Amino acid sequence: MVCLILREESGLQEEAWCSVLNTHCPRLFVWRVEKFKIRPVNENDYGHFFNGDSYIVLNIYSKGRGLGYDVHSWVGSKSTPVS
Repeated sequence: MVCLILREESGLQEEAWCSVLNTHCPRLFVWRVEKFKIRPVNENDYGHFFNGDSYIVLNIYSKGRGLGYDVHSWVGSKSTPVS
């Protein structure tokens, strides 16, 4: 239980999530995992995934009067824990 809480707390410190917290309308976010850090992917590069990398994709969409969230991870076939 303590490990789970620590992981959750460390995740809240991730700078990449700041832009998500300020989003109040449908939007797509893509991040690349780079040496245990989350780096935003340029919108022009959305849809271009490389097999040596890992990604997190967040789709924020309209759901009733609010927003819905779909989170996906993509791990390239040649991705390593360090990349």
